[in-house]
Amino acid sequence: MALVLANRVQDTTTTTGTGTVTLSGTAPTGYQNFSVIGNGNTTYYAIAAGTEWEVGIGTYATTGPTLARTTVLSSSNANSAVNFSAGTKNVLVTLPTERTAVTTTAGATPTFDTTTLTGTTTASALVDISGASAGQIKFPASQNASANANTLDDYEEGTWTPALTFGGGSTGMTWTLQVGWYTKVGNVVTAGWNLQTLTKGSSTGAATLAGLPFSTANAMGGCLGYTEKLTSITYPGFYINIGNPTAMNLLVDGAANSMTDTNFVVGANYIRGSFTYNT
Repeated sequence: MALVLANRVQDTTTTTGTGTVTLSGTAPTGYQNFSVIGNGNTTYYAIAAGTEWEVGIGTYATTGPTLARTTVLSSSNANSAVNFSAGTKNVLVTLPTERTAVTTTAGATPTFDTTTLTGTTTASALVDISGASAGQIKFPASQNASANANTLDDYEEGTWTPALTFGGGSTGMTWTLQVGWYTKVGNVVTAGWNLQTLTKGSSTGAATLAGLPFSTANAMGGCLGYTEKLTSITYPGFYINIGNPTAMNLLVDGAANSMTDTNFVVGANYIRGSFTYNT
């Protein structure tokens, strides 16, 4: 069973009462028959005759054909099922305001429904999704970047694998802990890491922490949050060169003095931290 909508679908019924209506099976000239909805599928309907009217979700069946009034959304009977009187009623497929992407009734707070949105949706007041069953906004897996400074175009949470190297190598290096995590909102990334070596291996040279989840937009530097067991370090920090935007060059102090393998003990070394940068 699927929810199906189609344009210019209309029929008539002479059914009375509050139950399932039997359709005539013949659409007026210029309209489509309800059969385009498909047997067993649901659709949004409206039934109207004089002052009696009802809008809801109905289930179409080819036998009859009939339309079951599955869920009443609004009506002339205080939003309950209408006890239709004798006479011919028009039955048509519609899109209720209760099920539009954003409801903008005067004086009300716009609310999102579960309808899939395409194109541009504009609201003139607070957009409130607190009443939605999921309460979530989903972004595409690949960012659809916007140049508009007031447009949020991405949100992502995930993990990354920080990799320590000496002179670009990590021969014989083993790990007790090697984890990283990040949150990306628009072009702002907050990344954190927790490293603990079991053995530092035999590679030599400048120390680099590689594998950032997103490239930095600018060269930048900062201090490391926590280090332990490392030697001859007065002010541990990092510097990211725009020429290598996913790797941190580790520093022994606030100047451009690089850490090397000689600053690490043979066994366990700890490096933990987090920083925020722009992509």
